[in-house]
Amino acid sequence: MNRVFAWSIFASLCGGAALAEDRWDHRGSLGLLLGTGYEVGETRSTSGVLASGSRLDADLGGTYALPGSNDEILMFLRGGFLGGRVDLSLTGGYRGYFGLDEFKTFFDAGLSVHATPYWSVGPRVGLGVQYEFSPVVGAYVSLAGQLGAGNGVRYDAEVTTGLQFRSFLLE
Repeated sequence: MNRVFAWSIFASLCGGAALAEDRWDHRGSLGLLLGTGYEVGETRSTSGVLASGSRLDADLGGTYALPGSNDEILMFLRGGFLGGRVDLSLTGGYRGYFGLDEFKTFFDAGLSVHATPYWSVGPRVGLGVQYEFSPVVGAYVSLAGQLGAGNGVRYDAEVTTGLQFRSFLLE
């Protein structure tokens, strides 16, 4: 009888472990974004001075998963460097995911505020793919475009790649 009891305990423990699956959704998570990219664009100041070309970008930001959803609010600071010019911006917005497995697609819709070379504010939209290495680490690639107006008129296109680290502190 003791053997039957011991085997039933062992089977229930193993059975539960076999049924357990990793989570690939972002529900209840706070995330850290680290990215890099390449941006091509043009800014024309109100006085007619033109700043155009391409830049290498570095992104640092965070995400907050919306309650009851796999989607996130994101915000990141970007520094663009090339040709002796520095371009600084802050972007915030919404990231909507499609899929709950390791591989998923997403879209971004947000607002970018550029401080240099001329200040401007405007929409940023993008599309991307993300692969989850684990429930707490994923890698992404995205394509996005921005328009802006202020002390200048700005437009650009970018390709970005990066890592997202997540913690499920809010669950």
